[in-house]
Amino acid sequence: MKIFDRYILGKFFVTFFQCYLGLVGLLISISLPSNFSDFLAVGDMSKLITIIPAFYFIDSIRYIDMFFPFLLLLSATITTLTMDHYNEVIALQALGTSPGRILTPMLIGAVAASLLFTAVREFYLPKHLVRISMKPADFAQESDVFPVCRSTDSKTQISIDGKEALLATNEIRKPSILLRKNLNTYGNRLTASEGVYQNSDEDHPAGWRLKGVTGPSELLKNKSLQDESLGETIIFSPSDTTWLKDDEVFVATSLKPIHLVTGENWFLYGPVWELNDALKDPTFKEEAIPLAIRVHRRFLRPLTDLLPLFLGIPFILLRRDKKSILAIAKGAGLASAYVVSQYISAYVGNALNMVAFGIWAPIFIFVPIASVLYSELVGKSMRQKS
Repeated sequence: MKIFDRYILGKFFVTFFQCYLGLVGLLISISLPSNFSDFLAVGDMSKLITIIPAFYFIDSIRYIDMFFPFLLLLSATITTLTMDHYNEVIALQALGTSPGRILTPMLIGAVAASLLFTAVREFYLPKHLVRISMKPADFAQESDVFPVCRSTDSKTQISIDGKEALLATNEIRKPSILLRKNLNTYGNRLTASEGVYQNSDEDHPAGWRLKGVTGPSELLKNKSLQDESLGETIIFSPSDTTWLKDDEVFVATSLKPIHLVTGENWFLYGPVWELNDALKDPTFKEEAIPLAIRVHRRFLRPLTDLLPLFLGIPFILLRRDKKSILAIAKGAGLASAYVVSQYISAYVGNALNMVAFGIWAPIFIFVPIASVLYSELVGKSMRQKS
C-alpha cells in the first residue's frame, strides 16, 4: 500500500471513529436524562460507573446498525471536504489523479469497517439479545428475572403473556394464555401460577407445562382440546393425559422463553440460523415474508452498506456544483432515497407475498446509478489525460 493510500485511509478511519463517538454522544445526551432515575435505583455509585457505559455501549451498537450506511457516507464526505479545504484534492487532480483513485482508499476502509461491523452484528448482538431488550431499570438491577412481551403463535392463534420470565430455568411466572378459535370451549383465557417450557419428546410436542392452573377449572376435568383445522391436540388436559398432574395443563407451541423476553428484537438481531429455521416453522408463518426479507438482507449487508457511499460521494468529488453544500445535499438525498426504498420494497414485498421484490428491488434500481456515478469518477481522469 502506497503512502498516498495510507494517508487517506488513516484520515478516513479517524473521521469514522469521530463520527461514531459523535453519534454515541448524541444518543447518550438525549436518553440519559430520562433514564438517569432508573440507573440511580441501583444505589451503589461504583456499580453505576460500570452499568451506564455498558448499557449505552450495547444500545449504541443497535442504533449504529440502523445508521451504519450513513455513518460510512458521512465519514467519507468529511474526509473529502477536509482534504478539499486544504487544497489536497486540487493538487492530486493536477497531478492526474482521478477522483475514483482518491476514493479507492476510502472504499477499502469502508469495506473493512462493514466486515467488522457485520461480525459484531452476527456474533456479538445475538449473544446479548436479552440485554438489548432490557429497559434501563431492568438493566440496572442486573436480575435474572425479565419482563414478558406478549407473543402470538401464528399456527394456533394463541397469545402468551405473563408476569415475568426466568430464562435460566425456562420458567414463566403467572402465565396468561389467550385462547382463540375452537380452543376456547371452556373459556378464552388459561391462567396458572407458573409454567415451564419443555422441548418435544416421545410423550408430547414442544410447549409450556402450566402448573397450578387457576382457570378455567372445567379444563382440568374434561378432555384435551384439539384444533380441528390442524388435526393436532393443542391443549392437553390431565383428565386424559397420564403424564400430567391434576392441576397441570400442557400447551403445545414453539414460542420459547427467549421469544417472550426479547419480542421483536429476536426477529431483528437473533442468530441468523435460528431465523432461517423459523421460516419453516408454522408458529411464525405470519412473520414469514418480512422475516425472509430480513434474513436475506443480512447476508447482503456488507455490500449494501456501501451503496450510499457510492451514491453520495461522487457528487462531491465530481464538483458539478460550485457550492459544497449543494453537492452534499444531492448526494445525501440520493443515498436517503436508497434507504427509504428498502423500507418501501419490504412493505410492498410483504403485501404481495413477493420475497424477491422486497430484497432485490432497491438493488436493481440503485446499483446501476451507483455504477454510472463511479464510472464517471474514473472517466474524469481519462478525459484530463487526453
